[in-house]
Amino acid sequence: FSHSYVAALAPVLTVGWSKPSRTAHSPNPHSLLMAAPHDSTWVANTLLLSVHFLRDIPFQSICVHRLQCDATHGPTRWTSVLDRIDGVTPEQLISRRSTTMTNPQLRDSTARTIREKLPHGIPGYGADAMRFALAAVASVNREMAHFHEDRLLHCRNFCNKLWNIARFVLMHTAHQDVRTIAATPRYTLPDRWILSRLESIKASTGCDLDARRLDRMAQCLRAFTWQEFGNGYLELAKIVLVDTSASPARKRATLDTLIDVLGQTLQLLHPVIPHITAELWRKLASQCGRSVDAITWNTWPTPDAARLDHAAEADIEWLQRVIHALRHTRSALQLPPSQEFEIALKVGEADDRRRYRSFRIALSGLVNVRAIDCGSAIVHGRNSLVTWVGSAEFLLFFGSLIDSGAGIAYVDQQTRALTQKLDSLTRRLEDIDSLNRAPHNVVQHWRNDQARTTYRLDELHRRRQHLERRFSATDPE
Repeated sequence: FSHSYVAALAPVLTVGWSKPSRTAHSPNPHSLLMAAPHDSTWVANTLLLSVHFLRDIPFQSICVHRLQCDATHGPTRWTSVLDRIDGVTPEQLISRRSTTMTNPQLRDSTARTIREKLPHGIPGYGADAMRFALAAVASVNREMAHFHEDRLLHCRNFCNKLWNIARFVLMHTAHQDVRTIAATPRYTLPDRWILSRLESIKASTGCDLDARRLDRMAQCLRAFTWQEFGNGYLELAKIVLVDTSASPARKRATLDTLIDVLGQTLQLLHPVIPHITAELWRKLASQCGRSVDAITWNTWPTPDAARLDHAAEADIEWLQRVIHALRHTRSALQLPPSQEFEIALKVGEADDRRRYRSFRIALSGLVNVRAIDCGSAIVHGRNSLVTWVGSAEFLLFFGSLIDSGAGIAYVDQQTRALTQKLDSLTRRLEDIDSLNRAPHNVVQHWRNDQARTTYRLDELHRRRQHLERRFSATDPE
């Protein structure tokens, strides 16, 4: 037999040579075959021999994955996957490569090349980081996927992030009776938001798995776990858990949400990160008592449309945009996080005003600002900076925390960005061909954006004049 025929006999030998089965249960354990582009002969032989000897089709679908190549050296032959999992030193690489070499000059040149390109060897990233990195580049649109070491580092950092998220949940549930879910949980707005986002992620993950798009599945789960669950919901949950005025029912709903979202996230990540998710599932099951079975024995999470809450998603998205704008302003003015300043909503729609009132405590805990009523600030005529989030206009009162020079520099930075945007919109609206090709609603959006940008530039000009007068009033000269 050739090599391909010998390899094709392996599935037949493992499930039984002379035991053909026409029952409802197939002797083959799986319905999906993962293969490389050059494995077509082996796939065909496996199919033919299984049908001939077992009277059974060994798989229903085939997923052809891409060939992984080193980013600088082409198809990787220097190192193996185990080297990036466990780590390897330059001496080990040289010893492995020079074992079968009989030419001393070739051995010396190989040793010099390895010491030059890998002076510190290859660090160990772990099996889960390797699997996740391979899944993230398993696109069907590329014949070869270039494999970078930086990608492995990012995936290892993600695995560490997942572990720290689980530690946070287990730490806050260690001394709580959370082995049964509350009968009528009093979910807060952040709870409804993360549960709604989880349902959307479960739906998209299922579609990606059915389409064999492991790359989209890995990227989607990474964004949800890191950004929305880890950096978004956990920060909001801390405010509830440390709030002494929060009711026990509210805290219990937050703990139930943490356990629920973490458990289902571990299940969704298990196909690409099997080892860490299995260990964290065991810890979560033993402490919270939700399921004592292994993670592979539980049913796959299915989306529940009843838990979708688009209104909660819109509210939290607004809050995240405000937090991003305020943190960007703090960073631009080089204010430390410990310095508190005041903000006020000057202009906004009804939803903006409602959200501003409901998120005052969250803004205080996440950005260290004090949300005040805008009317009193305008009456006293205080000097302030301004920032915009959508249609909402916020006034920022720093008092003596910054000098006028820093405020003027920040206003000039905003002015330059808005001037570039206004020039781009003006050129677009003066182009007759663009106006004729674009739909009417798009053109109207451009005009509204132009008017809004012009108003904001005028507002920045007034703010700069106020700061200049303040600077000249305090100048000792």
